[in-house]
Amino acid sequence: ALFTAALRPQVGALYYTPGFFYAAQASAPRTSAYPSEEINEYVRTYPEAAAQVWRTLSYYEPTHMAPRVQAQTLLVTGDDPAVTVPMQQALPSLVETYTTAHSAYRDGVQQARWLARWSGIGEPVLPEHWR
Repeated sequence: ALFTAALRPQVGALYYTPGFFYAAQASAPRTSAYPSEEINEYVRTYPEAAAQVWRTLSYYEPTHMAPRVQAQTLLVTGDDPAVTVPMQQALPSLVETYTTAHSAYRDGVQQARWLARWSGIGEPVLPEHWR
């Protein structure tokens, strides 16, 4: 979503959760969760290729595209909002933040409400089981 918003100035709203490519070199070694663990396994198996791996992944680092985003943005942060400070600083427009609830339901309701508020449609239409 961030790359699309960066490349298309027509995008008015961006609801963005940093994913796999965000700060990959710093975050991958601190987790055993996939898909990051696949990178860790590769680097352990081929340590001589580590620099090339991190350089290649850096081509997809979202902070490089963030300055081009013109859309109003909501940035979803994790339990440690400091991790996303570089992303907040890279985005040129006013950025709202939301700390994830680690719940598809709660995060989904929050996303629907933010987008409804942004678009001016009032309360979002939510599935019955989300009300």
